[in-house]
Amino acid sequence: MKRLLISITSMLHFIGNLVILNGLWLIFTTLGLIAFGLFPSTAALFAVIRKTLHSRSESGLLKDYWFFYKKEFMRSNVFGCIFIFFAYFFYIDWKLVQSLSSPYSLIGYVLLLGLLLVSSMVIIYLFSLLAHYEIPLARGIKTSILLGILYPFSTLMMLFAGGILYYVFSTLPILIPFFGVSVYAYVLSKSAISVFNRNENKLEAA
Repeated sequence: MKRLLISITSMLHFIGNLVILNGLWLIFTTLGLIAFGLFPSTAALFAVIRKTLHSRSESGLLKDYWFFYKKEFMRSNVFGCIFIFFAYFFYIDWKLVQSLSSPYSLIGYVLLLGLLLVSSMVIIYLFSLLAHYEIPLARGIKTSILLGILYPFSTLMMLFAGGILYYVFSTLPILIPFFGVSVYAYVLSKSAISVFNRNENKLEAA
């Protein structure tokens, strides 16, 4: 009975932390006027999750979140600018490919699919990498792509998890303000750290 109560308490604590982190993500994204807050808040979210996975925080979630938000503000916004540029590039190219005739349109769609896959690798791994290692942004992007290629099954499972969560939140949108970002960030962090641990030596040398 005591073990059951401890398990229930731990589960409630875990769920409560996810709700708090999701709230902090929303608050700090808004604090940066969304455009300048989205990427720093996401970086802080992954950093705090990584810290809680390794040890229980003594300073509190809010203090940790604020620390990592400030620390990653410039670097994450640089990545944000790169990401927005490529998203716009992808959108323009998609419209262009739609206007092409076959077989050129087919070649264009294949190339864009490859670009989308590479971008997905970066999104899946980058924030966890920057939270786990003290590495430059460019190296983090390169390593994210490398991990996506070396561990296709893990990468696909992360994408699949994202698809499942999208379906759940689409079906139950009331959950989005409480778990919309934090749950997937936790899944990605947990999965990415597992990949890092399997490839520690190569990552340090990358």
